[in-house]
Amino acid sequence: MAAHNYYQVGGSLKYGHPTYVERQADQDIYEGLKNREFCYVLNSRQMGKSSLRVQAMKTLSREGIKCASVDIGKLGNSTTPEKWYGGFISELWRGFDLLTEVNEYDWWHRHEHLSPILRISRFIEDILLIKFSENIVIFIDEIDSILKVSFKDDFFTFIRTCYNQRVDRPEYERLTFCLLGVATPSSLIQDKTRTPFNIGRAIELTGFTLSEAKLSLVKGLEETVENPEGVLEEVLKWTGGQPFLTQKLCQLIAKKADSKVPNIQQLVQKYIISNWETQDEPEHLKTIRDRLLNNEQRAARLLGLYQQILQKGEVLADGSSQQMELRLSGLVVKQQSSLKIYNRIYADVFDQKWVHKALADLRPYSEMFTAWLASHCQDESRLLRGQALWEAQAWAADKSLSNLDYQFLTASLELEKREAQTALEVEKEASWILSEANQTLIRAQRKAQRIIRSGITVLVIILFVTATVVILADNSVKKAEERRKSAEIGALNAASKLFWRSNNQLEALTASLKASQLLEIEVPPDIKNQTVEQLKQILYEVQERNRLEGHKGDVLNVSFSHDGRKIATVSRDRTVKLWTTDGQLLKTLEGHNGHNNWVYGVSFSPDDKTIATASRDGTAKLWTTEGELLQTFNSHSQAVHGVSFSPDGKKIATANRDGTAKLWTTDGQLLKTFIGHSDWVYSVSFSPDGKTIATASGDGTAKLWTTDGQLLQTFRGDKKRLLSISFSPDSKRIATAGMDGTAKLWTTDGQLLKTFIGHKDWIWNVSFSHDGRKIATVSGDHTVKLWTTEGELLQTFNGHSQAVHGVSFSPDDAIIATASADGTARLWSTDKDRFTLLKGHKGWVFHTNFSPNGNMIATASDDDTAKLWSINGKLLHTLKGHEDRVYKVRFSRDGKTIATASWDGTVKLWNLEGQLLQTLSGDKNGVNSVDLSFDGSIIAIANKNNTVKVWNLKSKTSLILKGHTDEVWDVSFSPDNKTIVTASADGTAKLWTTDGQLLRTFKGHLNEVFSVSFSPDGKTFATASYDRTAKLWSTDGQLLQTFDGHSRGVISASFSLDGKTIAICNKDSTVTIKKLLDDNLSQLKVVSCQWLKNYLKNNQYVKASDRSLCN
Repeated sequence: MAAHNYYQVGGSLKYGHPTYVERQADQDIYEGLKNREFCYVLNSRQMGKSSLRVQAMKTLSREGIKCASVDIGKLGNSTTPEKWYGGFISELWRGFDLLTEVNEYDWWHRHEHLSPILRISRFIEDILLIKFSENIVIFIDEIDSILKVSFKDDFFTFIRTCYNQRVDRPEYERLTFCLLGVATPSSLIQDKTRTPFNIGRAIELTGFTLSEAKLSLVKGLEETVENPEGVLEEVLKWTGGQPFLTQKLCQLIAKKADSKVPNIQQLVQKYIISNWETQDEPEHLKTIRDRLLNNEQRAARLLGLYQQILQKGEVLADGSSQQMELRLSGLVVKQQSSLKIYNRIYADVFDQKWVHKALADLRPYSEMFTAWLASHCQDESRLLRGQALWEAQAWAADKSLSNLDYQFLTASLELEKREAQTALEVEKEASWILSEANQTLIRAQRKAQRIIRSGITVLVIILFVTATVVILADNSVKKAEERRKSAEIGALNAASKLFWRSNNQLEALTASLKASQLLEIEVPPDIKNQTVEQLKQILYEVQERNRLEGHKGDVLNVSFSHDGRKIATVSRDRTVKLWTTDGQLLKTLEGHNGHNNWVYGVSFSPDDKTIATASRDGTAKLWTTEGELLQTFNSHSQAVHGVSFSPDGKKIATANRDGTAKLWTTDGQLLKTFIGHSDWVYSVSFSPDGKTIATASGDGTAKLWTTDGQLLQTFRGDKKRLLSISFSPDSKRIATAGMDGTAKLWTTDGQLLKTFIGHKDWIWNVSFSHDGRKIATVSGDHTVKLWTTEGELLQTFNGHSQAVHGVSFSPDDAIIATASADGTARLWSTDKDRFTLLKGHKGWVFHTNFSPNGNMIATASDDDTAKLWSINGKLLHTLKGHEDRVYKVRFSRDGKTIATASWDGTVKLWNLEGQLLQTLSGDKNGVNSVDLSFDGSIIAIANKNNTVKVWNLKSKTSLILKGHTDEVWDVSFSPDNKTIVTASADGTAKLWTTDGQLLRTFKGHLNEVFSVSFSPDGKTFATASYDRTAKLWSTDGQLLQTFDGHSRGVISASFSLDGKTIAICNKDSTVTIKKLLDDNLSQLKVVSCQWLKNYLKNNQYVKASDRSLCN
């Protein structure tokens, strides 16, 4: 077969086709059907389901099993049950070749007195099971076509009935079914008592692996390419093993490759991605598009979820109907516990731009939105009001929209709030009520005058009634005012949520603070609770401290002064701006004159008296902080990208587009030109000891030089442009970053220590913290990331709406300043005291526990050990003795003893010197956790058999807590020794009395609950889950707080001794300390104002009415 005809793109592959790729599913479906199991293959389109069926039918038939297939799509969906079931039987009649045996028409009409479903049963019993003594398999393809048939549940009930008949009718054991299609079991039938899917076997159909595909697909490439297996591996990197795309790309290479070493990226771009809607033949990408968009009701939800995956790279798989539907489109795939985009081709075709357009076409307010944008966001008549606004809010609630969408919805909310404030309805209502009250009063007074002679008692009664009417009228006015205030609070809460979802953190906190300040009047409890909880949630998660706005173009770099009192920013608007760290603009420096004279770089002198800047106009300049120009450095033939002061402040190094770096005295004398790079030099940095200079270049290398120009070392990355370079404070390490989207950490002698992977676009800048323990990176993906030098991601800061170009740490490392193409510089809190990284275990860390005095941390690991650390991360002791992973570790209440629980089935007690004191036996299958009661009289052991064993050490008695449906991961005693809380892999926590009575079950986590811990006062407890959250609960069942935003599963959450802070440990051993907030509204407002005060005071875009919020 000629190479260009070797592959088949689309359609079912016939049995024995040379490009059929055998997967695990082939073995699974063969074994299942041969063992007479009911099987189903439910997956997205063009994954090879029909080809799998063809191969399975042929294989089974060759072993004597009778097989037939029915394509449900042929039967139609707008027909009667009589005709539909008649068509189904007719297909079976032909599939089993019965036309010459029995007259189909006569048989059908002889049984027309029976219902259609009963006729199928008779056909099975009287024809198939009589005619054939062999096993029988009925394949039902395109099963999703039945979704529009009103009687579909009866059909699935019939299949289940055939299975149930096996108990009483042995001949039914020879009959089984296999269903194939694009659906989920729950979408086909929801009644669990009638569905066949809970007694069937799901066949997982995955993409091709290289080991599977090379046996069939390499041959077609042998005539065309030099290294067919290597080419196939590259193909799979593009397709993710998706069968249709893999066949198509292999065929393109066989037909279109113009050399033995084909440029696969070019072929993909030219023949698949570019103008994909016109050249998508046979249709594949259009099929995915249509699956996403055809159902208008669900399209927005699917696009919103897909957009989240595009932005984050993955989302936690929760099995929701929304996620299952997106998986059926074929666009995403479940890998381990996350949803990810299936392959690179899908990511390039259905990118952010495509999603934004699709959402724009879908949004219910598209016409008004477009008109508002056309007015430059000024025409308030285009904003939404009333029902239209609330419908838009409901539509937007679970989606990740563009900043402009959020601005539009927020502007609409603010307009409605203003109109509500100025509306006359309340005044009219109040005036009417008062008028009626006055008339009633007048009538009552007249009546009193007429009957005053009847006695004072009657008068008192009338006056009492009169007073009551006036009071009621006054109360009505108050209720009307309360309703108006409640509406205003609701609008502010909604605006706050919209701001938060669009990463406008300061605006979100401001709106939430404004809502909280309206709670001084009486409002419904649910509105008050919602407002308080929202304010608390923002305070727990807010990262942005302030925003510097004033540049008229992209902000390209930023630098803190050495004393931490000033910040300098530079921009494409040709200016340098000098700010106080609280956001007050001090000076604007102008002087870079010429064409395209953007200012790229800025650096403070060590004494903070001068500033050096670098510009596209080919100069560097030296200024006083008062704005006086001291010196211009002119000997550059092209743009100057970077500038750096020597530690003694006497010299300046510049990075130049001509491929050189230059060293100058501060009075303008050129000392040395560093020649060696073959492309632009983007960044230059002096070592803190002043002995060396490092440069980063577009030639893909970084170089280390002596100050007299001798080349010491060349650092080679991934051959892509390097954009930034930074020294560690001890001058022993160098960080580089560039266009490959990674940052790298090196020793100065050229050894690569670590690669930092996580950004989705170029990294424009990298910077060490002043303590040398952290690295910050900024990227074209709009994010800022904070890492440990060990490569662990600590935080991601979201807020910039365009590429982030510059980053600088404050001298105390508490603040990171960033510069962005969105025209802003932003200040972020690093929460530098929140993070402790414990490094020493050789495996995963399963649990952490604080000593009662808060001075030590104990950790448990799957390396079979526990370790004891000081609070600052110093390793004190390693507890060795267990023969399997140690899953939990706990301090005794007096802090003198440590208990460890292991999967070796034992609990061990240790002293603080690491010496083993005692070994207790638990469940032979393994122990997950242990805890001691506060008085030391009871010990609880969580076992892998779904139970907890509670030992009374005084009475030598025990009892078993049963109730969890999966293994119990953790157990914790309340401080009063009266209750126990447990955490389980079944996703719940349970509260028990110590005598075994179940009090309450706590549901809310989306995955296994790993850890549980009581607060010191016993009123609350914390849970930690693999769903990447920790939660705070009251013992009466109320969810008080959710701590999310963690990049890995959360393995433990424990309280400090005073109960005011909580320590949350991720799976990567990073411990986050959070200060707990109570519901004291006054205190919450104080904390909010402390955070916002600089922003409200100094940001020029804050509304005048908001500046006094914290006065």
